[in-house]
Amino acid sequence: MNQNKNNYSIMFRLISNEGILSVNGDFTAAHFGEHDLTIVARDHGEPSLETRARVQISIFGTLITMATVRCIIIGPP
Repeated sequence: MNQNKNNYSIMFRLISNEGILSVNGDFTAAHFGEHDLTIVARDHGEPSLETRARVQISIFGTLITMATVRCIIIGPP
């Protein structure tokens, strides 16, 4: 994941060999709202290949109630 001003690499974790994107650590109020991430996949071939996908994550609710999560893969940035 590319880092940006909100430092998503601390807030979210990508398990690359399984393709799972999850909250990194404890769920906090900082996770609420909309987050735009760019995920970059690279191989180790010669020549090396790369592709990118833009993912929009929206998290609504409160820490007391169940949060609603919406994840949209928008495609190449």
